[in-house]
Amino acid sequence: MKQNPALNRTSFIMMFFAFALGMILSNLLQQHAQGPSIEPPSQVILNYRGQDFRAQELPSDFVEPYCRLVRQGVVQQLSLLAQAALNIHIAELAQREQLSFEAAREKILAVGEISDAMVEQYYSDHAAKFTRPLFEVKEEIRQSIQRTLSKGRSQEIMRGLIDRGDLIFFPDAQPPLCPANDGAKAMPADKLTQN
Repeated sequence: MKQNPALNRTSFIMMFFAFALGMILSNLLQQHAQGPSIEPPSQVILNYRGQDFRAQELPSDFVEPYCRLVRQGVVQQLSLLAQAALNIHIAELAQREQLSFEAAREKILAVGEISDAMVEQYYSDHAAKFTRPLFEVKEEIRQSIQRTLSKGRSQEIMRGLIDRGDLIFFPDAQPPLCPANDGAKAMPADKLTQN
């Protein structure tokens, strides 16, 4: 039985490309599993008389407080960016549906009516926290539940935007995080002035 040479060549080419693709994917998966082989350089945060200092090279008394401030700043930045992204999303909805910003905000963050039963349940679950009777704090509790549910709804929206790829936070736009306290040696204060 004679085989068609063109069919053999096509089969060979297909097998070759399948093999090559498999090798490439295998290599990429192995590199991804190993993680980056080169650690990115940490950012210089100050220069004293021509000498550059990174966070881990600060005097030991300042490393942890500085790193704590940097981490807090990153959390605050991301929180602000998330709020901005939510406002952009609401403004887009307002424009698309020809609503005012507030009407679009109410529509997108709607959590429904807070029933008296929900308020009473909250009051009984957190009774130790209250010194006043239910009738005096009922509206405060209702507003607190409303804020909590609305915040949860905002987080759902953000997760949906991120999961769909509609929202990306760029980590490079954030200040670098300090190294973990892995025994990195901070420069003693008395070594700072020696040049």
